[in-house]
Amino acid sequence: MREETTAPGEERPSASADSREDWRSFGDVDSDRILYSTEFRRLAGVTQVVPPQDDFVLHDRLTHSLKVAQIASSLAKSLTARAATDLGMSDTALAEFVRPEVCYAAGMAHDIGHPPFGHAAEVQLQKELGPGPKTAKGEKALPPTGRPELRDSFEGNAQSFRIVTRLSFRKPITSAASDGLDLTWRTLAAIAKYPWLKGDHPAEIDKLNDKWSIYDSEAPYLDELHDRGLVTETRVGGKVVSVTRSVEAEIMDWADDIAYAVHDIEDFFRSGRIPLDRVKHLFALESVVNQDFANESTNIELLELLRYSMSKLTKLAPEIPEIAEWKIPQMAPHVRDEAVLFFPSEPFDGTRRAHGELTIFGSRMINYLEQAASLERNGSGVKLKVSVEGRVVAEFLKSLTYYFLILDPSVETMQVGQKRVVGELYRDLLALARDVFEDDFSKPGSAKRVPVRLREYASKALGDAQQFSGDGDGIEAPDNSELLARAVADFICGLTDKQATLLHKKLTGNPSGGFSASWLSI
Repeated sequence: MREETTAPGEERPSASADSREDWRSFGDVDSDRILYSTEFRRLAGVTQVVPPQDDFVLHDRLTHSLKVAQIASSLAKSLTARAATDLGMSDTALAEFVRPEVCYAAGMAHDIGHPPFGHAAEVQLQKELGPGPKTAKGEKALPPTGRPELRDSFEGNAQSFRIVTRLSFRKPITSAASDGLDLTWRTLAAIAKYPWLKGDHPAEIDKLNDKWSIYDSEAPYLDELHDRGLVTETRVGGKVVSVTRSVEAEIMDWADDIAYAVHDIEDFFRSGRIPLDRVKHLFALESVVNQDFANESTNIELLELLRYSMSKLTKLAPEIPEIAEWKIPQMAPHVRDEAVLFFPSEPFDGTRRAHGELTIFGSRMINYLEQAASLERNGSGVKLKVSVEGRVVAEFLKSLTYYFLILDPSVETMQVGQKRVVGELYRDLLALARDVFEDDFSKPGSAKRVPVRLREYASKALGDAQQFSGDGDGIEAPDNSELLARAVADFICGLTDKQATLLHKKLTGNPSGGFSASWLSI
């Protein structure tokens, strides 16, 4: 007979009895619940960096999430194995803070709420749901637009947390575990990369202004994470100066960085978009060897790339002060020796040699970045430490995707169109939802005009608004129009790229693609 777990965080929000088999841990159960959810499967049709093309298989959000999960689990095993020796901690003591299966579950779920088209749609939904524009001096809002404005706007990480805690359809509404996937508190803490409400980020770190993992409607979950000691914060003079998240969240976040730094580059090298071979040639030039970057003869392309990479790196300085000591003369030879030397020497041509070189590069980089992380004691617990040298390499690799791909005009123009689709989709669906739920809901059959999931989200939001209004936390309860706005955003975040495009065509009267849309009832 298996003994019930008692470690902090292994209970579930529903407090339902744990009926798992002896051979499955609570983290295994959480991973399975995520894997079998419709929201997770949807990620196969959602953009990672650019949409998958017919002529080339790019990473989508699903393959990215699976790789983050695998890296997070592998990293957790490596960290605990080394910590057992370095810190003299037993496996049992380490398991109280780091379990590979929890890191795996967090990696699977970390992007589960990202909207169709990825970052472009996230930006557009923030614009649609967030407060209106300010005057040039930022003194006050311009005249109201007449649209619902949510204090906590939209954020992909917060949407992921909302899906696993509140939206996913797993149990009938009559069940005690009817909300979301009913994951353990420990897994919820590991998913929360930014464990605060909008505006409650550490005050001195500007790059976190637009990052949060909890909407106001899920504030009670955040309170519980604090009460259980899975998240802590320090305030001075009413301002948040630091937030300590769970070490499993730290591991998942670093695994996400590793996957983005390595696997997206592999994709775009194969497709000819990131010329790793040319970058390798540039770093072999005399200016890098001699660390001479002031000479007028220094290659212009090399200088531009280094300056751009340096601009991305310096954004980490508020969190990691040692970064401020790094300049181009220090960065260039470091990334050359630890990363660029392992870049393929020739353009990708599909041969066994080309695949082999790329595999060696990927394996080398993942191993290097995993070894850059270690566990160290943090009071009675442990925390993750990533070396500055590892951070420099990761940021350089990530900057290659930005420099060669995201800054490309073809990607920018594509994202303009994606934002238009999402914006018009949101406004049209909101108008439909308000027409039904604010005016005609009493008429027989009226709600049938709304897609099934939108109907479910809206009905539940209107029905239990007070329960999750955030009362007592200084958060004003939302009105019905705001609740419907959130429900529409929830619905859009259940669509794939293709579904969003097809639904937009129907809402704008475009007959292409036919009339059938049976997936609106799935």
